[in-house]
Amino acid sequence: MFSGSKRHAKQCIKLGFAWVLTYEFKDDPKNQNLLDSIVRDEIETLLRGRAFASLGAGPVCSSLSRAVTPAVRDKAHPYGLKDISDTMKAKVREGNSFGIWMAKLVVDFHAQVCICIENPDSSFLWLLPEWRRIFRKNILGYTKLEYCRFGAPWRKRTRFATNISNLIGSRALCTRDHAHTVLRGHSNKGGLWTKIAEPYPPCRSQHSCPQYCHRLWHLAGQD
Repeated sequence: MFSGSKRHAKQCIKLGFAWVLTYEFKDDPKNQNLLDSIVRDEIETLLRGRAFASLGAGPVCSSLSRAVTPAVRDKAHPYGLKDISDTMKAKVREGNSFGIWMAKLVVDFHAQVCICIENPDSSFLWLLPEWRRIFRKNILGYTKLEYCRFGAPWRKRTRFATNISNLIGSRALCTRDHAHTVLRGHSNKGGLWTKIAEPYPPCRSQHSCPQYCHRLWHLAGQD
């Protein structure tokens, strides 16, 4: 879900998954809108029917990011601050809806599918009470990685919440022997750096990712 460039889905197919179903709003704003109750019911019905071996998602973090200025959430108010613009209130409601529903899917289906839910490590997603309970009850653990380890020019520390025991507690962090592109403002080619850095970096054999990708995606079908 929130499949974006489909790099995750395509890599799963390369590693032997029979098929992958993706949901991405930009592909079909009506039938792939993950805010729509009909679409959510469809996904939950498929999960209850054991159609999937694994579940992956990177919920939209436009209001969950700490990079939002001025701030629309803080540690004491993870669901959102009161004195924010109407536009940001709508984005906060949307982010809360995604985060709470994702948590529901985790609680309801963690015993039957392998799960990887992704967001920036500093995202307010992880501070929502629903997600704090998930970690407190050890329903999921997590792994952290930084995209520069996979060939990206930016660091972008990211957390994958997962029930794949082989991954919980593992790390793939920056080796600190290179500089990074700072994800702030616009690039000289146009577009926000944060949007440019949204897709997962492609798998490249000269970097440390092949073994790690194998663990992350292939073991999801065997653990």
